[in-house]
Amino acid sequence: MNPTENGVITRIERLPGRPRYRIFVDDSCRFTVEEDVLIKCGLTKGMTVDPERLASILETEEWSRARRLALRYLASKRRTAWELEQMLRRKGVSSAHREAVLEEFHRFGYLDDHAFARDWVEERRSRKGYGAARIRRELEEKGISPELIDRVLGEVDEEDEFRLAMEVAERRLSRMRDLPWAVLERRLGRQLLNRGFSSTVVLEVLERVRSTDREEEG
Repeated sequence: MNPTENGVITRIERLPGRPRYRIFVDDSCRFTVEEDVLIKCGLTKGMTVDPERLASILETEEWSRARRLALRYLASKRRTAWELEQMLRRKGVSSAHREAVLEEFHRFGYLDDHAFARDWVEERRSRKGYGAARIRRELEEKGISPELIDRVLGEVDEEDEFRLAMEVAERRLSRMRDLPWAVLERRLGRQLLNRGFSSTVVLEVLERVRSTDREEEG
């Protein structure tokens, strides 16, 4: 079929084991489409396919491909809108279809950056013992906006941050008790900083640890 001429669908053949179909125009395999596209575009044997209809069919197939890629990507685990957009970009999906997928998935609740960020904060604090600074970096890497990061981390007050840092410190102290205080202080402080606790919180934790040690010695 010449792109500027009309053609007729002479055969529709399903691919083995897949809901995908070869479309033969004038006895030549012209393109393949998914089953949903076949139905949506009403493709049947004997149908005349002009250049305008062909362009519409291929556009529908590209949209269907973008949506399938997105659904498959989200099926394994939750993602942010930025992560999904980047995946679609890597797969060569056009900007128009990327925007359409993101809009639809936001509308149906498949994407929710606020819920993602809120749950990420809770999970990283409860399971990993990470402080706010490290969680902020992780959310930034996932494309969460600074405003949204500020909002979800704003729900963590200084007392909670100090309490979590103390819990992390106490778990590590059991392996450091025999070290000289200067070495213990340096190692523990570095570990807490690496886990994302602020220098202010780290100093408070070290002071509490030192004070506790003094009381036990006394």
